[in-house]
Amino acid sequence: MKDYVSVSKDMWSGRELHTFSRRELEIYQEFPKDITKIVTLLFLAAIPFIGNGFIVIGYMYPRLFFTHHLWNEEQKVEFGQYFHKHKLSHYHNLLEHFDKQVERHTDGQTQEQLRIILDEIACSSHPTVDELLQVKTQFESFPFSVDDVPTVYFRHLALVCNFSKRRAQLKQDGLILLHIDRAMMREGIENLTEYEMCKSCLKRGLNPYGITREERIKFLQMWTELSQQLDEKNVSLLLHCPVFLTYNSATNIQLMKGKKYKWHRKRGGLKLRKILSSKVKKKDGDKV
Repeated sequence: MKDYVSVSKDMWSGRELHTFSRRELEIYQEFPKDITKIVTLLFLAAIPFIGNGFIVIGYMYPRLFFTHHLWNEEQKVEFGQYFHKHKLSHYHNLLEHFDKQVERHTDGQTQEQLRIILDEIACSSHPTVDELLQVKTQFESFPFSVDDVPTVYFRHLALVCNFSKRRAQLKQDGLILLHIDRAMMREGIENLTEYEMCKSCLKRGLNPYGITREERIKFLQMWTELSQQLDEKNVSLLLHCPVFLTYNSATNIQLMKGKKYKWHRKRGGLKLRKILSSKVKKKDGDKV
């Protein structure tokens, strides 16, 4: 609470976001959700005669009533995966809406670039940082900016990131995430503790459990390589990146445990599959 109030005062006084540390920005972004749980539990505990019973209930259901500060190491892993699985359930819907917008409201070279991104995801791959940066201007206005995406599309975008379902607040959350990335780069990704690194991966769409520390660092480096070239105008691209960069990661697929997760485009994709197939055949021929 003390840190949150201090950061809030500094922001209200006009201090720039890029001057805050990663920890300060994370506290500012996460504390409102934490305080809701804390206030609810304290309010229930204050009820005469039966209040202590709610404290016991809190220990029985720590995921619902306690914040991550009170979870043990095993609970942090279990609950982190639980909440991440909920986000993963919206990836498919976001891709469906994005695909519809691409077909209805884009054309020419832009449409081809966006189709390739979708085809790569449909073919169990991911677009590169360079491919995403080529289309970043498309996320500054209609049809992919936070202000312009349809309501249902917007809802899935917010749920994928576990951010606010209000447009103005979602843009603010995306901007804070952008500056958290920059602070993380300044302070050194390799200097993150094990919990901080896992938490950072989860926030950016990747299930970190089941991969090595080096693989987590590599993912965060790739993410920040992209985010450092974005700004407030195209922050919508950053909000899409959990899906674009992690949809086909093995740990995400494993977390879904066989449930319908694999996404296939209803249109297109054939051209890219032929290209990928020809590349594989060419490689095999070279080996021979």
